[in-house]
Amino acid sequence: MQVFVLIAILVAALAVIFAVQNTEVVVVDFLIWSFQGSLALLLLIALAAGAIASSLASIPSMFRAHKLVGNQRRKVEELEGEIRRLLEERARTKPAAPSSTGTPGDESA
Repeated sequence: MQVFVLIAILVAALAVIFAVQNTEVVVVDFLIWSFQGSLALLLLIALAAGAIASSLASIPSMFRAHKLVGNQRRKVEELEGEIRRLLEERARTKPAAPSSTGTPGDESA
């Protein structure tokens, strides 16, 4: 967890340095809209939009993985129940072990 915090701090510091060094005002035209702002701000907005788009694109695979894990957990629980049932059944039907010592005086010739 601490590694992620350090990486986040490093990325934030790099973003601040980037923003301070790229203060030029630029104009961006997109279809019928025109945006004017600092180069750093527009690039960071584009970066954030890309991160959001990639996160949204990964949602279906995350749901599939979650569903698969749930199915596997249910299957494991079923199999563990089956093992318990078989062990109990085996314990009930297991014949008593024969005695290793006979009764005294019960020797046949």
